[in-house]
Amino acid sequence: MKVCISNGWNLFKGLNEKLTVLLYDLKEKFPDKEKFGLTNKMRRASFSVGAYIAEGSSRFSAKEQAHFYSISYGNLMELMGHSFTSSDLKYLCKVEFKKIKSIV
Repeated sequence: MKVCISNGWNLFKGLNEKLTVLLYDLKEKFPDKEKFGLTNKMRRASFSVGAYIAEGSSRFSAKEQAHFYSISYGNLMELMGHSFTSSDLKYLCKVEFKKIKSIV
């Protein structure tokens, strides 16, 4: 199934507005020692999700699109893993964790 470029861009914008902005707001709740650890990994994963969707939507073959969408999904799962860890370490409260989970 081919997704047109504008649909991919809209998905990217939606994720960026919701997920990336949320993570930037939440990074203040993490301890300083996680500045270059967990928060950095979460932000990078959230950026990558949208970027791979946008890039995949520009590809013309279904195989190429699937490749980029698969990478994007992997980044979403990475972000969820980091979110579970953040919740377990009490860096995120239940409400914040549920916000991330609902977007993912």
